[in-house]
Amino acid sequence: MKAKEVLKKIYRMAKLKEEYEKIKAEICEDGWFDDLGVWDTFGVMKSCKVQNGTLYDSDGNEVSDDCRCMDEPIPYAVNQSVGFCGDDFYGTMYIATDDKGTFVAVDYSC
Repeated sequence: MKAKEVLKKIYRMAKLKEEYEKIKAEICEDGWFDDLGVWDTFGVMKSCKVQNGTLYDSDGNEVSDDCRCMDEPIPYAVNQSVGFCGDDFYGTMYIATDDKGTFVAVDYSC
């Protein structure tokens, strides 16, 4: 790859990051995810399945065994941990975005 191509890609990455931050701010302005503290998306998983309260990826591997919130307005499964003092939480939410098994992974800490 030539230097000019690298510069174009770096510019595109920066523009995508700006757009990402704008969208994230819009979500936060409406009060969604207020309880999460710091959060960030980090991946998309397709063709997942929820069976017996467990989320499985497209290969059948267990992703989360806590799917109690799948009936919420924003349905999700979660892997959550508690900090040493028991007053802070962190983990990954897997947010269902459609009825085809597409989930977005969101890391959070609060």
